[in-house]
Amino acid sequence: MATYGKQVLSGSTDGKGIAVAATAIASGTTIHTASTGIDVVTIWAMNSYTGALALTLGWGGTTADADLIIVTIPNNSGLTLVVADLPIKNSLIVKAATTQASKIQLFGSVNRIS
Repeated sequence: MATYGKQVLSGSTDGKGIAVAATAIASGTTIHTASTGIDVVTIWAMNSYTGALALTLGWGGTTADADLIIVTIPNNSGLTLVVADLPIKNSLIVKAATTQASKIQLFGSVNRIS
């Protein structure tokens, strides 16, 4: 029988925001490493920069267009939903990059099914 439980993003310390320090997705900041089962991930972003910033997520990879999720995060607007309940599995890694280092913080959770 499968087990189900809510987890923090593996790149987070105790559920705190993860600063996106990377400015290129090839060397992106690790946000979450999936389990061998199925992780259903939700990610919210907060932008503390003076203007809107592009955020790129590498969903299990960083090279193919199909791996990339690109969204503009407005400044000073609270949390912006970036990913809602998107599954990932088999130890794939979610990475992030933006144009201004450490100005976007990512928050989220994982519903793990194993």
